[in-house]
Amino acid sequence: MPNSHGFPNPAPVTIAAPNLLSPMETLATNFDVTIEKSQHFHQHYQGIAIHKNYLFLNYAGILQPSEADDIHLDSSENEQLARTLLYLE
Repeated sequence: MPNSHGFPNPAPVTIAAPNLLSPMETLATNFDVTIEKSQHFHQHYQGIAIHKNYLFLNYAGILQPSEADDIHLDSSENEQLARTLLYLE
């Protein structure tokens, strides 16, 4: 269905984020349980995408969190994700 400008609306995309590794220092106490749970997030995201008929992009196990905090992506990983989204159809 086109939007008010006549362009088609983009398909919604569900992205499974990379798995958490081992957060450093004070972050580690906040993420003890989340590290284990993050290993299964992609399955939940995929289920939602299938149910909603969204595109699904699984970056769990492909992109790696930054060594700076083992949680967030660094600039090269963000660039890889952005390039993938740019050409996703």
